[in-house]
Amino acid sequence: MIAYTGAIFMLLFTTLLTLQKRQANMMHDQSDLEYHREISSIINLNSKGLRQIAFDYTYWDEFAEIMSKGGNSIWFERNISTILSSYNYDYVAVYSVDNKLVFESHGDKKLTEVIPEDIFSHLNKKHLLDFFIETPQGYMEVSSASIHPTFDQKRTETEPYGYLFIGKLWDEKMINYMSEVTCSKITLGKTVKHENHKNFILHSTINLVAYEGSIIGNALFIRENPIFKLYSSSSIYMLAVLLISLIFIWITIRFATRIWIIRPLKLTENILKRESANDIAMLKKAPGEFAQIAELFENFKKQKEELKEAKEMADQANTLKTRFIANISHETRTPMNSIMGFSELLMDPFVTQEQRNEYIDIILSNGKKMMALLGDLVDISKLQAGQAEIVESPFSLQQLMVNIYTNHNQKAAGKGLTLVNKNEGSSHDLTLYTDRDRICHIFDNLINNAIKYSSEGTIEYGFEKYNHFIKFYVKDQGIGIPKEMQSKIFEYFIQGETALNKNFGGVGLGLAIAKANVNLLGGEISVESEPGMGSCFIFTIPHKF
Repeated sequence: MIAYTGAIFMLLFTTLLTLQKRQANMMHDQSDLEYHREISSIINLNSKGLRQIAFDYTYWDEFAEIMSKGGNSIWFERNISTILSSYNYDYVAVYSVDNKLVFESHGDKKLTEVIPEDIFSHLNKKHLLDFFIETPQGYMEVSSASIHPTFDQKRTETEPYGYLFIGKLWDEKMINYMSEVTCSKITLGKTVKHENHKNFILHSTINLVAYEGSIIGNALFIRENPIFKLYSSSSIYMLAVLLISLIFIWITIRFATRIWIIRPLKLTENILKRESANDIAMLKKAPGEFAQIAELFENFKKQKEELKEAKEMADQANTLKTRFIANISHETRTPMNSIMGFSELLMDPFVTQEQRNEYIDIILSNGKKMMALLGDLVDISKLQAGQAEIVESPFSLQQLMVNIYTNHNQKAAGKGLTLVNKNEGSSHDLTLYTDRDRICHIFDNLINNAIKYSSEGTIEYGFEKYNHFIKFYVKDQGIGIPKEMQSKIFEYFIQGETALNKNFGGVGLGLAIAKANVNLLGGEISVESEPGMGSCFIFTIPHKF
């Protein structure tokens, strides 16, 4: 009987050991597949910006015109070479339609004429081509596109004016970045193979594909999975306990097996299949090491959700930045087209003096718009980079209010609006010691917005002493702001996506710059608004003497 019972338990032990190995293999295979998908998604996300820049830059009227004239090195330095510093890429080159190198820039990477000659036949067929090449500096990912006018975004209506190549080296810096993002060890080479076949080691091999479809190298990603390692050791431990427990009564062993082994393993299997929070909570109540495994599963699930959220946020940020750049492109090209068009009309000898004056006014107006936009972009760049400087000096707030009225009254009156200085005629003046120009800039942005989004009524502004702060405000009777947008309008890029901005023009940088300037001066800014009832922007600045 003892031998019979021992044989049964030995058979059970062997079965459980086999089941554990099978589950471990299933877990490893599924995790290996998920790991490969994760790595592929991260690499694709990292490459998406490179492809988007190559796509956006190559349906551009000005670029096509420059290429039709044989190229212009100064223009290339100002508009093409800046791709490297703006987007942290390593190589950019422009080729003519007869496959001749027109312009090349590579910083300090020493990459010269690395584009293969026979690639152009492939690029002429596909117009957009992404591939890897092997350079003296290592493997480089390249996105290329043929150059066409703006209207030919699909590149099917016109012949190419030339070709643009943008490259990113997979050098040590890139490998370290990818290793940090993916929490993996990365090996590059022509024939890299995975030799560590332990269940707790995940691996993913990414092929580096050339322009003609051949594989010129591999990138091997390896990451240790502590969940599987702990699972394996814990399972062996529990099976060892089961083997020692053969000396106990069969009923006791049967009961202990159900509580300590079968139920936790079932929950583990269910977690692997469904990743249910209830199963994890139940597994945390299990005895022994399974509670720790449950915590590891819980942490793994949280990390997976955080990675998913991070990916979604990255995709959203990339989309917003891409649309923001497109909006900037539109806002710059529109006044530039007007300036160029009316400048050409001024050359017509039959234009009357009255028409000539009108054209000059239009050119000046669009020039001012361009200067305002460029000023906003420079301000954002300095503020985000932490390079903005504060120049403090004492000044009269009453005099500041008068100057603001002088600067904006004509523009407001041009739209039939009444600009009201609430402190006009007051005998109570205050002296403030801070950056006067930034205070003016904040008021300029707020009042310009009030004029833009108001069609009638008054725009009121002023100040008052509030504890140890000076409280400023700008109040209008315009279209107002919905509640759900009031927490977002001060953020970069977000306002540029609203229907308001599309209807009224502009790129939506004014409020973001205003908030940055207020924060720089140690204050805060807020808005009170209802749709159709107007808006009141309030900001405070510390009252320093």
